[in-house]
Amino acid sequence: MKNNCHDALKILNFYLERRYTNYIVDADIKGFFDNVNHEWMMKFLQHRIKDPSLLRLIARFLKGGYMEKGKLYKTEEGTPQGGLISPILANVYLHFVLDLWFEKVVRKQCKGQAYIVRYADDFVCCFQYVDDAQNFYYALIQRLKMFQLEIARDKTKIIPFGRFASETCRRKGMG
Repeated sequence: MKNNCHDALKILNFYLERRYTNYIVDADIKGFFDNVNHEWMMKFLQHRIKDPSLLRLIARFLKGGYMEKGKLYKTEEGTPQGGLISPILANVYLHFVLDLWFEKVVRKQCKGQAYIVRYADDFVCCFQYVDDAQNFYYALIQRLKMFQLEIARDKTKIIPFGRFASETCRRKGMG
């Protein structure tokens, strides 16, 4: 993963133009920042951070809650919206939940080429074969469920792509 959304788009463009991408899984995680599990987050952070004081500070940040109309609301899950560290924590969480799983498990099970491009909680996956895209879609649902997350089914879809896409869509009556 590169530094900004423009870099992510450049990588995606490379996969679309120069790799065998015939199907794209355009995925959206439902309410990601509201549903980050604190217990899992702390386990992920402990892989890289050995300083107990820093870990304790991050845990306090996660549980700090928020103020609305003068009332304090405690948070048992999620990351504080607008918090400076929230995007960093999101990247850590999805690195373990999604990126490593895709590289170590998903790609090895695919018959064809498979790539993931992620920026914060937004990601697309490119596949050579429809079976790989469909298997990933259903495995993604189960994977996210393990970490108390779910896909937004109305926003997540498998899109035929490439030079055969129009014929595939026409054959399946997709327009």
